[in-house]
Amino acid sequence: MKINGYTDTGRPVVGDSFALVDTHGVPMFIVLDDLYKRGFRHDWLDFILQAIGAGWNVNTAFGKCREGVEEAFHIPRDDKPEIIARLKHIREHIIDN
Repeated sequence: MKINGYTDTGRPVVGDSFALVDTHGVPMFIVLDDLYKRGFRHDWLDFILQAIGAGWNVNTAFGKCREGVEEAFHIPRDDKPEIIARLKHIREHIIDN
């Protein structure tokens, strides 16, 4: 994984997590829990684009992300609706283009 950028609050945004989930079979919620415990954030667009590039359907990629967010223990409950809304926005943008 690598740092793709930073949030407005200075938290690192980490990408290149797709191989962990797809190739190595690490559950998405484990990846997310590890990142959030360390103060990092996940690059959702990077994950979804890599999944599509590997032949996944956009809805499958979205579902994997949403499921991971819902199951992750270390993502604050109040943050989950905002993250899922962002994921929906990404999915809709990809589908529309």
